Amino acid sequence: MMTDDMKAEQLREIREFFKKDRFAASNGMEVEDAGKGFSLIKLRITEDHKNALGFLMGGVLAAMADFACAVASGSGFKNDVYVSADAHVSFLSAVKGDTLYAAATCIKEGGRLSYYDVIIKDETGKDIAKALFTMYRVDKKS
Repeated sequence: MMTDDMKAEQLREIREFFKKDRFAASNGMEVEDAGKGFSLIKLRITEDHKNALGFLMGGVLAAMADFACAVASGSGFKNDVYVSADAHVSFLSAVKGDTLYAAATCIKEGGRLSYYDVIIKDETGKDIAKALFTMYRVDKKS
């Protein structure tokens, strides 16, 4: 069982590793919490995340869900390297406020394929998007 100190150190290492994800970092995605099979990602919405109509671009939600799955799978962090093999994103509602949270959870881990459920909520707690990802284990680092 992991102690609180061990969990805090693991989270610090995960955050440090995923700072190297230039796309996520440059788009303002931050790892709030993470561990084996789960992650919580935070994004503060800026004008750069909006489309020509002033609404949040749907691709932001898809990218946020993808990053949440990468972190939850621990892709490349210590052992396994995963890539997204399939993704389905459903856009449920308009965003209220300027902060989003994406929570990814592994619902099945197999030999090569793992399946993740992602819920994205706005700061009011309203469901904004739901996604289902299939992650493919490319190789195992030694």
